[in-house]
Amino acid sequence: MTSSTPGSWLNTIPANALTSTQGASNASAATATLAVNAPDVTLTKAFSPTPITVGGTSVLTVTVANTAANAVALTGVALTDTLPANVTIGTTPNAATTCGSGTASATAGGPSVALTGGAVGAGASCTITVNVTSATPGSWLNTIPANALTSTQGASNASAATATL
Repeated sequence: MTSSTPGSWLNTIPANALTSTQGASNASAATATLAVNAPDVTLTKAFSPTPITVGGTSVLTVTVANTAANAVALTGVALTDTLPANVTIGTTPNAATTCGSGTASATAGGPSVALTGGAVGAGASCTITVNVTSATPGSWLNTIPANALTSTQGASNASAATATL
């Protein structure tokens, strides 16, 4: 059994639906559920510019690519990117997204940016952007772990996404 549509599919053989030439039959129904998840998406991220001076501003861009073979349109797309220590959301966050009707949210001085209610068409990509800063000199690795993205269709990111500021 195969399906190109994500969801849970119940397959039932009713009682007495199977017979043999010897007179045997199935006395009770037999059921099985097939769970079909959407293909995984790919997350990438980048800072621009990088590096920045202490107190400077860089734009963090997270790209959600729904371009796997047999990709399906995704709804309810959500993820949170928690910034590394010493990196915070900028004084003017300018959090934005191109992920359909989704909402990008971030609080000035806060530790993360989030996407809720996003949508990404099959074969399409979208972005989440936010201004970030650091008051501490150094090099900071930002990672979104594998399986951080969720969607109504069950798609997620199989691999982590990283970028260094």
